Amino acid sequence: MTCILRAGGRSFDVDRFLKRSDLVPTRVFRRDEPVSRSSPRGKKHRYSGLNVVVSDAEHLDMPKQVRDATRFLNRNKRELRRLARTPGVQSATLDFGVSLDDGLIGGTFLLPKSLVALAGECGVQLEITVWQWEYMGPPPATPVRRKARRKTGRRS
Repeated sequence: MTCILRAGGRSFDVDRFLKRSDLVPTRVFRRDEPVSRSSPRGKKHRYSGLNVVVSDAEHLDMPKQVRDATRFLNRNKRELRRLARTPGVQSATLDFGVSLDDGLIGGTFLLPKSLVALAGECGVQLEITVWQWEYMGPPPATPVRRKARRKTGRRS
């Protein structure tokens, strides 16, 4: 997983925005278009938006994702402000995708106040998506239950 900028809204004209933008999206989607060719029952997007890869750091390398995100925000501050103020944009979010080390069920991820302040200046929310990537081994064996013999209640 990487750090990704996601932006969108129900009435966001993503094509109009991108005509004047330096941002290079890896994904663009439009309201009422099919989610995918194989989506069940013709499921459609409920809003229009875009995704931009901010960091391609490994999911275990949160410090690199933070450095890359800080660099991205500084380089694109003006454009991100424009994005956040664009009519129809309901949210612009930096999503940090991280995973836990094998066997952990919880973790702490610190976002530096400089990154938080910079994101706020740009009109961008911060989100951390935590995944358990590592295989935890086979599931525990389930005991086989045998049918209990019914007691008939008869005495011999």
